[in-house]
Amino acid sequence: WWLRGELHRENGPAKIWPNRREEWYRHDQLHREDGPAIESQNGIREWWLDGKKVSEAVHRLRVGKMKTPEKVSF
Repeated sequence: WWLRGELHRENGPAKIWPNRREEWYRHDQLHREDGPAIESQNGIREWWLDGKKVSEAVHRLRVGKMKTPEKVSF
């Protein structure tokens, strides 16, 4: 999937290889907030945010902060 010359897809992998490897891109960078940005049938799973590879634990922390509204104290 391409958008204005960049690999990009909002709700699915931008690349699906013949061996069923899936790669999720946003604005030409590996990126996925709801799971690994790279998944393959042989068990490879890689987490990426804005083109940077991160561990699964770091991914959970960063995505959690992105989606959690700021807490308001009274």
